Amino acid sequence: MGKAYELTGPAALDNYEIAAILSEVLGREITYTAVPDDAARQAMLEMASPEVMVDILMGLNNIIRKGYTAAVTADVETVTGRPPRDFEAFARNNAAAWQ
Repeated sequence: MGKAYELTGPAALDNYEIAAILSEVLGREITYTAVPDDAARQAMLEMASPEVMVDILMGLNNIIRKGYTAAVTADVETVTGRPPRDFEAFARNNAAAWQ
């Protein structure tokens, strides 16, 4: 009680790797295109997103891009007693959601 766990899958994947896995699972090409910060900010503001939310999302994107969220832990297995499932297994189990 009172302990925080960092739940992760068994591997840290970038957006390009995720797109490749989804392409394989779905049998069609999925691509990831990095959007420049200025364009992303402008698009969110044009969609009437609150500026404070845009700032938070841009900060989160920066944290992800610098690799600070790429850690892999054993916490899922510690908590559940079984290893985490990888993204490909997750994608295969949920492929219908992306069809």
